Amino acid sequence: MIALVLAFRLAAAADLPIADFAPGFDLTKVEHRDVRLSLVPPSAGRAGALRVEAGHTDSWPGLTLLPPGGKWDLAKFAAVDLDITNPTATPVEVGVRIDNPGGDGGKNCIQKVFTIGPGVRLPVSLPLTRRFPPEFGLFGMNGYPGMGSYGAGGQAVDPAHMIQMIIFCDHPKADRLFEVSNIRATGAVPPLPLAGGDQAFFPFIDEFGQYIHKDWPGKLHGIADFVPRKTAEEQDLVGHPAPADRDPWGGWETGPRVEATGHFRPVKRGGVWWLADPDGRLFFSYGVTCAGTWAAGPVEDRDRWYRGLPRDDPAFKEFFWRGDARSDDRYKGRQVLYHDWAAANLFRKYGPWWKEAAGDRAHRRLRSWG
Repeated sequence: MIALVLAFRLAAAADLPIADFAPGFDLTKVEHRDVRLSLVPPSAGRAGALRVEAGHTDSWPGLTLLPPGGKWDLAKFAAVDLDITNPTATPVEVGVRIDNPGGDGGKNCIQKVFTIGPGVRLPVSLPLTRRFPPEFGLFGMNGYPGMGSYGAGGQAVDPAHMIQMIIFCDHPKADRLFEVSNIRATGAVPPLPLAGGDQAFFPFIDEFGQYIHKDWPGKLHGIADFVPRKTAEEQDLVGHPAPADRDPWGGWETGPRVEATGHFRPVKRGGVWWLADPDGRLFFSYGVTCAGTWAAGPVEDRDRWYRGLPRDDPAFKEFFWRGDARSDDRYKGRQVLYHDWAAANLFRKYGPWWKEAAGDRAHRRLRSWG
């Protein structure tokens, strides 16, 4: 990694510059590893840039930007933005990470990897996803609905204590070249959606498992919505049956045929690799890896989150059970209550024979999609 100690400039407009690669920047004081650096002078429409020529003997060739005084206080900003330019004829992947103390690529950091096409100058952004205030009582979530600047888990930070920014290539198999410029903190932090107070937010999940405080096309507004949806889907499946040139396995029935082995297998034909189905028909697999009816989560200690949770309704008994939970440390060593939202909704949609109906519909839907 390269360590660069960079000074802040006076902020222009609402943005806060983080790095300045103006002419005169002293590269001789920069330690580096499997990287060669040079300055690109300012040009029309672009400030000075740092050219990074990364080798591929190290697994993570890259650079680290260090703030003066040991930290950047970015509490007033929503994101860190920068421009990455690829002056070569080959796409390049560049990772950008910004850390709190203890950041390791998995926690206490924000990290993204960007692919920059040949000859492209790409503006990229790392949203400063904040940790949600713990006193609000949400836990065990990967993210928070309707709260775009707030998150959970490892990819959330305290923007007031950012200690470094890392720009890197991940295990490149050949030398890479890219340029970095215009690194700055940007945007205002939107407020939490709590203008009406705690009681206005809870409950925030309805009986169907949907976020209450927002509407969108296709959202369920009542159990009666299932009837027209079933009708519309049936009409679509009838109007769009499976492609006519598929055999029972999904292979290309009217296409070339290879030896039938009774198994799916890879086969090379005309210099091109295919899959072949058990009857020897060429088979192309592109799509979902599984389809099912399970979407469950723990509801223990979360009563005020939900509206209309049917935990006391005998008709929904099969959709609740107790089991081990790993979503949050407070559940450690406990048997907690789970609810399966997807299965309960399928029961609402299809009735007592929901398992058979949902399975049949899933197969027809996948065949309809080809």
